[in-house]
Amino acid sequence: MMLEVLPKWVESRGICVPLCQVVRTSAARLAAIVCVLTLLAGCTDDKADAPAPQARLPVVQVARVHSAPVALYSELPARIEASEKVEISTRVEGLLEEQLFTEGSAVTAGQVLFRLEKAPLEAALHQAQADLEGAEGQARQTRSQLARGRRLLPRGYISQADLESLVSKDAQAQAAVAARKAALEQAQLNLAFAEIQAPFSGQTGAASYSVGSLVGPAQGTLVELVRLDPVRASFQLTQQEVLDYRLSHKGNMDGALRFEARLKLPGGTEYQEPGTIDFTAPEVDEKTGTVEGRAVFRNADHLLLPGMYVTLILESSEKKSRVLVPQIAVHQELQGRSVLVVGSDNKVHRRALETGRRLGAFWAVRSGLDEGERVVLTGAQSVRAGAQVTPVNKQVDRETGAVTDVVGGGGSQDAATEKRSGAL
Repeated sequence: MMLEVLPKWVESRGICVPLCQVVRTSAARLAAIVCVLTLLAGCTDDKADAPAPQARLPVVQVARVHSAPVALYSELPARIEASEKVEISTRVEGLLEEQLFTEGSAVTAGQVLFRLEKAPLEAALHQAQADLEGAEGQARQTRSQLARGRRLLPRGYISQADLESLVSKDAQAQAAVAARKAALEQAQLNLAFAEIQAPFSGQTGAASYSVGSLVGPAQGTLVELVRLDPVRASFQLTQQEVLDYRLSHKGNMDGALRFEARLKLPGGTEYQEPGTIDFTAPEVDEKTGTVEGRAVFRNADHLLLPGMYVTLILESSEKKSRVLVPQIAVHQELQGRSVLVVGSDNKVHRRALETGRRLGAFWAVRSGLDEGERVVLTGAQSVRAGAQVTPVNKQVDRETGAVTDVVGGGGSQDAATEKRSGAL
């Protein structure tokens, strides 16, 4: 058909070309087109038949988690309180004559802190002594009259009514003597109260009144005195912490919480003296849902001051087996902490965690992981839950958190070997 059309096409254009040349040229072009199409078809078939390359699985570093004995542990905010605190005031009214201590200094038990003017109190004492002597003289007279009346009654010199009157007067006189004795004792006490002493050894505060002031019970506190050795750390335990402790000590509870107590000072320095818990409330506070507690610490150098806020570290004496997970494997999210776990099929699963205390470079796990499971250490950013990965077994140093190859090579290592190497 092509050969029939070409002469007409050439003739219609007024081109003078020999027919044989036209035919040869067109045939050559047609042959070239057929060759190109044949080559293209061959390339297409080769590509269609070639197998598609497989995608490489992401490589992640994993470590097996193991359990270890872990004590119940809590870090709580606490406030330092003086073991004893008293507001010293005067029991009698008088002029403040002397202040016998330096404000803010240490004083000993029985040391005189203030002295009131004694003259008015001594005068009151002398008056009480005189009143007693007068009452005793009156009592001796009534007693003598009573004795004489009892002798005269049988002879008829006095009536029974007269004798009863003498008995009454004698009783009144004896009561007056007792009252005067009590007044004398009170006057002696008042004179003793003129010297105001420290009830225990401790540290004084600032004096509220200056020498020359008229002071008395109505005027209130003269100075505060606190004992700084030992001191108390007041804290609050959550009801869950108390419940965990009681469950772990079931059958061995006597009402006391047996924790080892330590303090961390502001700035992170640990206080060297250990403490003991001396009080826990027997009930949960309805408003806060906490249990009040108090720990006692020695404070010979007076480093701890009342009102200071510290961190109280409580650790139970008995331990419980807990799974430990490297901190680098734990992710902090809005919903809480989680890890990526690699299953036996090498697929990644996200697992929520409830963690407890920190032990070196590890977290103690309360729930969410079982012993022997593999957690992703590095490479988590390149995988997602449900993806299949190529795991490379590693071990983590418990203290430093350094990631190293598993001892002995390969993909597994028993717990004994890991514990001997100090890694989990």
